[in-house]
Amino acid sequence: NLNEVHTNAEKLMNQVDQFIQHGQWADADQCCTNNPGVVAKVMGVILKHRKLTRVQMEDRANEVILTSRPELERFLSGLNIIAVVSPLLGLLGTVTGMIATFLVITQHGTGDPKLMAGGISEALLTTQYGLMVAIPSLMAHSLLNRWVEHILGDIETNSLQLLNSIEHLSFESPLKSNVHQLPSVAVEG
Repeated sequence: NLNEVHTNAEKLMNQVDQFIQHGQWADADQCCTNNPGVVAKVMGVILKHRKLTRVQMEDRANEVILTSRPELERFLSGLNIIAVVSPLLGLLGTVTGMIATFLVITQHGTGDPKLMAGGISEALLTTQYGLMVAIPSLMAHSLLNRWVEHILGDIETNSLQLLNSIEHLSFESPLKSNVHQLPSVAVEG
């Protein structure tokens, strides 16, 4: 569900960040394991490979994002096909209705409008039905496409936040421990 992926992203990031700030790496890993969705998968991969360089962690995260993208976009291509094909089917019905109208005209002339009305009605109704399917499909496709892009943006943002937090902790920890271990050096001069 796209809504679950989107709403849980920020909450998950906050939980994981709190765990890693307190050095609770196992809890952060467990938090990602217990949460479904792409965000948790990406964050779990980053946490799993936290000993690697930042570039290597980014590569692992991008790999998960790229392999998860088709899952997020799985219904978009079907909606797009429906939105494109529906007006074409309506147009086909319009052409068929107009052909039927012209056949009636060639056989019976233009004297009886009731005979022509059937073909014209068929032409108009198929156009209407085609547009009635195409317009909502196109709107749904556009909305879902923007939603997927927003979710992917959230995933990338949360990934970067997690990478920055891990990087910040790795720079912070050695500095704190080294400050207390440095021997005092007399300044010559």
